[in-house]
Amino acid sequence: MDRILPSFSAESKTASIGVGVGAVVLERGHKSKEAEVVAVAGDARFHVGPSSDGDNACRSENVMGHAVMRAIGMVAKKRVLLVENRLDEWATIKSEMGQSPFLDSPLTPTEEQYFKANTLEANGYLCLDLEIFVTHEPCVMCSMAILHSRFGRVVFGQRMTRTGALTAEENEDGSQSLGYGLFWRPAELNWRLLCWEFTREQADHDSVNLDVHA
Repeated sequence: MDRILPSFSAESKTASIGVGVGAVVLERGHKSKEAEVVAVAGDARFHVGPSSDGDNACRSENVMGHAVMRAIGMVAKKRVLLVENRLDEWATIKSEMGQSPFLDSPLTPTEEQYFKANTLEANGYLCLDLEIFVTHEPCVMCSMAILHSRFGRVVFGQRMTRTGALTAEENEDGSQSLGYGLFWRPAELNWRLLCWEFTREQADHDSVNLDVHA
């Protein structure tokens, strides 16, 4: 994760298609199978794509371009291709499929590398038994998407004290977080998962404005 997370989140930022936020989906595997990366996605909320009249247009602040939403979309698309035995044909069929407003296809070389790798069980249910690692604490939308997709574990880096929805305790500076704590509310929600904040003395990801919805 230390190698993958910084590389692709920087790719999307350098390409000016998003902020420096990224997500990696991992499958720990069953029995003797080792942990493998299923999909990676960088933020692409500023991605330039075709508009309804065929011209290129910037989908400014496309919320479906959040890294977590894109990663979940890639897992779904990958499962469909595996069920249809077409993942090996990705290099030739990707142009036919085109890019949807959900931005659930790879946009960068790193995303492409991990998407086309056969590292996912075809008959899995949603994202059950999968884990997601995110450079920044997900916003309310992305946190609920993680929950409803049935992930087993989420690990995030930078705490987003103004927009993040996973923490609920007081912040280090004494300010109050949003207080949602969405990963541990079994009474109000129909799923809960394990959640960790990954901390280091020196961050291995881009620092993002706390007003950004990651």
